[in-house]
Amino acid sequence: MANPTITKEFVIGAVNKAGEIIKSGIKPTKAEDLLKKKKKDLKIDGEKKATITADGETETVIKVSKKKFKKNVPDVSQDVSDDALFKYNAMKITPKILDDFNIDNIKSKEDVAKFIDVISKKYSSEINTQKRGIQTQGATKRLATILQKDDKQLTETILSLKPGQTLNAEYLLAARELMAGGMVKLDSMAQMISAGKATDLQKVAFRQHFALMSEFQKILKGVQTETARALQQFRIPTRTKNYSNVALDDLNKKELLIELGGGGEIEGIATAYLKLGTKKAQMEFTQGAGGLYNLKQSSNAIAEIFINAILSNPMTHIRNTGGNFVSQAIMRMEHKAVARLTQSPRLQKMLGQDFDGGVAAYEDIAKAYGQSMAAQEFLQALSVATKGKKLTEILSKMDELVPANIGGSKVEMRTGQFTADKFNMAEGKGADAFNMLGRVLTLDRLPTKMLVAADGFFKNREYRSELYAMAFREAMENIERKTLTQEDAGMFIADRVLNPTKAVVEKAKDTTLKSVFQTKMKNREDALGWIGQKVQGLKGTGGYFSWLSNYYIPFTQTPINIAGFVSERTPGLHYLTRYKKDIAAGGDIAQIARMKLQLGTMFYLATASAGYYGNAKDLYQIGGADIDIPGKFTGGKYTVQKGFNFQPNQLRFQYDDGKFVAINTTGLDPISTMIAQAGNLATYTELMLHKSGMMDDIFNDGSGPEIDTSQSTMAIATMAFALSFGENLVNQTALKGAGDAVYDLQNFSKMLAGDMKFGKFAKRWSQNVGKAFVPSVIKQGGKLTRDLPDSFGSFKLSDDNRKLANEWNTFLTGQFANKDLPTEYNIFGREIDPFGMFSKFEHGPAEKLVRSLMPMKLKKPRQTISYDVGTLPGMNATHQMTDKELSFYQYNAGQIFSKMVENDLVDNEEFLKADTLLQHGKIQQYLSQSGSIAMAMLKADGSKEYTLPSGAKTIFPKSNYADDIKARGEDAMINKFKTYNGANPLTEETQKQLGIQATEQ
Repeated sequence: MANPTITKEFVIGAVNKAGEIIKSGIKPTKAEDLLKKKKKDLKIDGEKKATITADGETETVIKVSKKKFKKNVPDVSQDVSDDALFKYNAMKITPKILDDFNIDNIKSKEDVAKFIDVISKKYSSEINTQKRGIQTQGATKRLATILQKDDKQLTETILSLKPGQTLNAEYLLAARELMAGGMVKLDSMAQMISAGKATDLQKVAFRQHFALMSEFQKILKGVQTETARALQQFRIPTRTKNYSNVALDDLNKKELLIELGGGGEIEGIATAYLKLGTKKAQMEFTQGAGGLYNLKQSSNAIAEIFINAILSNPMTHIRNTGGNFVSQAIMRMEHKAVARLTQSPRLQKMLGQDFDGGVAAYEDIAKAYGQSMAAQEFLQALSVATKGKKLTEILSKMDELVPANIGGSKVEMRTGQFTADKFNMAEGKGADAFNMLGRVLTLDRLPTKMLVAADGFFKNREYRSELYAMAFREAMENIERKTLTQEDAGMFIADRVLNPTKAVVEKAKDTTLKSVFQTKMKNREDALGWIGQKVQGLKGTGGYFSWLSNYYIPFTQTPINIAGFVSERTPGLHYLTRYKKDIAAGGDIAQIARMKLQLGTMFYLATASAGYYGNAKDLYQIGGADIDIPGKFTGGKYTVQKGFNFQPNQLRFQYDDGKFVAINTTGLDPISTMIAQAGNLATYTELMLHKSGMMDDIFNDGSGPEIDTSQSTMAIATMAFALSFGENLVNQTALKGAGDAVYDLQNFSKMLAGDMKFGKFAKRWSQNVGKAFVPSVIKQGGKLTRDLPDSFGSFKLSDDNRKLANEWNTFLTGQFANKDLPTEYNIFGREIDPFGMFSKFEHGPAEKLVRSLMPMKLKKPRQTISYDVGTLPGMNATHQMTDKELSFYQYNAGQIFSKMVENDLVDNEEFLKADTLLQHGKIQQYLSQSGSIAMAMLKADGSKEYTLPSGAKTIFPKSNYADDIKARGEDAMINKFKTYNGANPLTEETQKQLGIQATEQ
């Protein structure tokens, strides 16, 4: 679509002019009116019949007499309920009133009072003054019957809506009439949905009115409510005035429909509502009441606590902001690359790009300008929204200060679950205390509000940039067709930005949601979307175990969208996306799809090559998933990674021999996943070329022994690389629960097989769950102090200072363990650093040797102690080590293993030249032997001899833990005997051997 008359200077001028028009607030000339159309008369038999334009469109003018139209207003029939209490006066509660009675007009209790007041005035002239008291009493009883509320309590509640005024019959009657009319309206909406005649937008309207009737009941019944917050969740996002658009509203309603569970779930609600039969039952259903409802709501409240706890870490929000910025920067770079290709036919041909339509030359300038304008407007709007407000008020409404034009959130559950409103608690001190408890336990919901606020900024930014880009593209197309002058280009762009077409709005919305990873799974037309829907179906949207499903799968939408973003740019994985459909669509869609894959391929080639050579030269490593370390499902991989002080998604730089500094990119997606995948490719290349013997085989000159490439090694490496993408996803912060699920499932299987007692399984599981509810902001304190310098000027950072910074983390975490948190050591006897963004570690001779022998399977160290009372099979019992015992065991086993490797293997030429199988066998043997020696030291009573691997005998000094270990072992052995004996008593010989007193039987 190149045009020699279009220059960069012209583009900048046109875009700036459009921006000035928009900022001025002047209504621009309609884009259609700016287009020039060549017209000619169409004649039939010499007579003029119509005027047509050059593009074939017929311009028709039809004169219609207003007299031909008669306004036919149908009679409004009075809906009759099966319950006489729910009859209402259709002449008082008019269709107009019922239409206005919606969540867009109800934002507080005061709004409800205004509606009732308007209706009550229609009754005032009909109420007999002399019988007002009697009629008031009757109206109170009828409304109390509907709401199943005590008359006196109802009177107090209604009076609170009209403070300082006397309760009268017309006000009560109006409240009852509005309740009845609203329920009848809900009936008709439910019937339409149940009959399959409702559109998606009508289903959303039903769910909104359902929520409104629930809130209306609660207000009349005196439930402690937060009306604005409760109904806000069912509204479409508030739009920026300058960019209001009906099409965007409709799209947001469709997004809301998906968030509410989809059309199917709303159909189920409507059908269940109608099946209840009586209005009282239907009212209870809309409000949500009863013991089972509160049990389900308790689960949702716990889930809300957990979500805010894991989002409380400031680093999470820094990474989220960084991830949004990077993803939009990548998309902008791809857009720019396509736009600049329009000026190079040779590159177009080389890259297979077709520019017959699509992205315009210099379109990236318009897109960048749109982003800049959105950012400026955000800062101005934020300044206005926060002016004169206290910090507490700003924080409490952080997510509402500058709302996004497009709805949605990364958080997959609705906020405000831990509130008195949700539990139908009456107003009073009890409800106030409950709300305060909810605010405390959810950290006042600040973590989720921060996430929504940050994403809102980036959504407005990307949405605006897309409007500018597509408006500019249309303007350039018309200039090329000579239907638009260059002088009118700025005005044309301004009108199209302010008044975009429905197709443009939908396309801009889809691109915006992609940039912040909020595309709904039902809107993803690819394999990943299908997987996401299945996982979300497994997780559910709420229920009695929503807390458990959110513990294991707190996020599904975000990681799947990140996987999609990465897959679109990864050769091979792009087949999981809608790449083929995008290419078939042609135009800008195909151009952008190709560019994503082409630039992504360049990124992988460059990054993987750097990782390969950096690893070969021992300069740096791109860890990724460390696919050269096997044992992901046995725990061996985790053990070895700890041994090397490796963490997933690390960039490791060797600044001195064996000394490393590492940066962890976990959470900075999508770039983190892309870097990790490049690192996996680098490691895969090394495994295929060197570890398999391929290079030695290819360059073998025949003078030495024959070398065969190991096909099994190549197959294992290929499988590891194929699975690494999934491992990268599991390593994401959003999918941490997936790893916990695997661990818990392994323990559950052991319990079912009889290898673990239920009590032990329950204790481990409850400890892990409990730790997860400790706010991550507390845990972050210790991580940030690990590598701080010893002083800041005159202030000395002593060990006590460091402990103080980590005090809350240690205290709270310790409550869920064995009341102490001793140091954890790896297989080399070195202290294990906790997970952190920055870390430093050192590899000694033992680590270097073992690292060079990877991939090698190593077993997860034992964490149990065996107590033996005889030589027969089964004459032993095992029990868990305490934390201090485990620390003692880990340290000594590691130190012994390191010394054995350094003394016997590091400079042993025979070992270094041995077959790989023998090398692996020797390392595994030393690891096992060092563990046995450390266990003997741990259980040593100071008298028994122990035979060392060399054959020498020794007596270890008595361990500080020996007596306690023996006592616990005896208890475990006694329980084992009793379990196997069933109802039969133990023999006297067994009792004597075990030291059991006769009274214990």
